[in-house]
Amino acid sequence: MTSVRRWAGMGGLLLAWGAVTGLAQAAERAGQGMDCAIHPSKTIKLASPIEGVLAEVLVKPGQYVEQGELIARIDADIASADLDSARVKARARGALEAAVARVEAADTKFQRATNAFRQGVISPVEYEQAEAELRIARQELKRERESLQLAESEASRMSLVVQKSEIRAPAAGMISEALLHAGEAVEGAPVAELIVVEPMRVEVYAPVAMVEQLRRQPHQYVVLAGSRHPAVVEPRFDYISPVADTSSDTMRVYYELSGPDVFPGMRCRMIARDAIAEPVAHAVSDETLAGSFSR
Repeated sequence: MTSVRRWAGMGGLLLAWGAVTGLAQAAERAGQGMDCAIHPSKTIKLASPIEGVLAEVLVKPGQYVEQGELIARIDADIASADLDSARVKARARGALEAAVARVEAADTKFQRATNAFRQGVISPVEYEQAEAELRIARQELKRERESLQLAESEASRMSLVVQKSEIRAPAAGMISEALLHAGEAVEGAPVAELIVVEPMRVEVYAPVAMVEQLRRQPHQYVVLAGSRHPAVVEPRFDYISPVADTSSDTMRVYYELSGPDVFPGMRCRMIARDAIAEPVAHAVSDETLAGSFSR
């Protein structure tokens, strides 16, 4: 009995959706509803923060890529060599150690000169000379430390340059036909164009008088033109554009939509849910389901 009820519930859902599809398509054919179009949720022009020549392009137009997937690589041989050189300089400690030794020697000499000057053994000129040598040694040590810090910073910068030579997808999507090829120069132009299709955006041109109604009732049906089964889908309300088109007295209302049979560029028509809710309720009733399974 429980199994029969479960199958009855599933049958009711299928029959209800069949009624929704048929009535929505009939309303679309009768010219009801509002025109709409399906667009990608966003189009990302993949650029590189560094200039150079493309060493390889790992994708082709129409290919679907995942977030983080490698799209292309800029020739970074020279940058890699500069990185190795910068790392060697950053690891070099010889000049710094020599500067430390000079400071220690100058400090010892100054301490001796101080004692000797107090005892009247050396002249003021000799004392001042020892003091100046210590100051110079300390400045040289400071300069070597700053040079080492600059070398470490340069190594970090070159490491970032090598890392940025790899261009990766910031989101999952499809590669468009706007794609550079290996050997072409990257000089501020986008390397590739990524079309994000999950989810997609439904753009509805709604009369200004209906905007508030759509705001209060965000659930609608969309009849797709030229799609395979199913031809009727239910999008998710996103937002309403704050700017109206005065020439057509319409405002753009946006929805989000996902599905294997939904493609960017498709035309569609939005049908108000309330327009077919009551006929669907009459098409599927408890008595109808009960009668179908009693037989």
